[in-house]
Amino acid sequence: KEEENRGDFVALKRWVGLMQQQIKEKGGMNQLILELKHLQLDPVIAKDSNPYTGDMHIIRTYKSLPGTRYFHAQYFSEKGGKPQLQHVSFEFRPGPGALKDVVSTLQKTLPEIGVPTEEDKEFYQWHFASDYVLWVKQLGKEDLIGDSFNAYSPDDLGTIRIALELEIHSDDHHASN
Repeated sequence: KEEENRGDFVALKRWVGLMQQQIKEKGGMNQLILELKHLQLDPVIAKDSNPYTGDMHIIRTYKSLPGTRYFHAQYFSEKGGKPQLQHVSFEFRPGPGALKDVVSTLQKTLPEIGVPTEEDKEFYQWHFASDYVLWVKQLGKEDLIGDSFNAYSPDDLGTIRIALELEIHSDDHHASN
């Protein structure tokens, strides 16, 4: 299809490939940072340490790929341990059919995800690998209010958030996203 060759869909596949690399190849935090630098996205790493629980590394980028924005990754490591991916997400531009196009691209790029384990008109979720969930959500008006990481305007209504998260054994783990 023509849209698969557009810059935004090429970018979508690139981000999904990075997610896949982190899980399947266990690329690790340093590999992700190197890849973001290679793509000239100017990654920024913030570290929060807690003597009782460990270290949280948050990675964001100053730049993004066409049609996408707000890349965000979180790695956690227990004291002295290797960082483990907890969350990685990015957003895809809003537009007519954007959610359907993103879901279709994910299913083509990651055929192993199969059919969604959860699906409604604005949200899809799949189990990915053994410990992760992959989800896609079309952001509504309430999602654009008071986000602690991202700035939004009314033009952002319908933006698609794609996220891969360490599975938390709860039915509402995506409710706060």
